[in-house]
Amino acid sequence: TTPALVPYSKHLPAQVTHYGGYYTKTDENWPLIGPAGAPGAFVASGLSGCGTMAACATGELVAGWIAGETISASNRLLGLERYADSELMRVLNDPAVSGEL
Repeated sequence: TTPALVPYSKHLPAQVTHYGGYYTKTDENWPLIGPAGAPGAFVASGLSGCGTMAACATGELVAGWIAGETISASNRLLGLERYADSELMRVLNDPAVSGEL
């Protein structure tokens, strides 16, 4: 439940159905997919409400990381290493180019 909405829950019509929840996203609104920092740990998060649409590609990418496959430079930027690229982060955090709806 959404804590701030609890006081209103007793006043909802019986037919109301909740479909949704919190969307996890990074500040730059890119998913976070790749090594998590600790050996053998990987992350697949921040899909910003697009998890169903991105699930297959995310799973394939994480499987590639786990299997030790060569990951393309563009796919590597979906991981934590993008935060070391100050120019990329400057561009991604510019509201004019965020692409967020």
